[in-house]
Amino acid sequence: LSRSMIANVHLHSVDLSHNPIGPDGMHMFVEPLFHNECIERLIVNDVQLGARGGRYISEIIHYNNSITDLDASSNNLGSKGAAEIGSALCNTFSLRRLKMGYNNIGDKGLKQLASGMTRNKSLQILDICNNNIGPPGIKQFALLMEDITSALQVLDLSNNFLAAEGCRELMEHM
Repeated sequence: LSRSMIANVHLHSVDLSHNPIGPDGMHMFVEPLFHNECIERLIVNDVQLGARGGRYISEIIHYNNSITDLDASSNNLGSKGAAEIGSALCNTFSLRRLKMGYNNIGDKGLKQLASGMTRNKSLQILDICNNNIGPPGIKQFALLMEDITSALQVLDLSNNFLAAEGCRELMEHM
């Protein structure tokens, strides 16, 4: 499958959701996705990537300029996986939508993800729902986002732990 992806100019979307491929399985798709410039949508929702899989997602984002929509939800990426993806966001100008809900990135992971977004001018939709993010993470995120010109139009922070303090921080700095 992965070799046929390189030459397939008709393939625009790949959905591997709910398959327990793990980081080793994801690694097999990295190189073919580097070379296929037709795939616009990659869905790897609940494929058990873990933090190590975040590195492979990062490589795909960094090297593939055709992917505009990426769903990496429910993979327990944690703060380390979020940091990997954040570093790739600095260098991509094609990604428009990133879904990373249910990954337990926490406050630290949000800060690292936001650091990568400071140079990103293409991301319009960011879904980071259900990630154990609290007021400290929101404050760091808002402060980083305050000073940049971002294309971000939709931010999904649902089912985190913002409380009134987190809402105040978000409104003061964004």
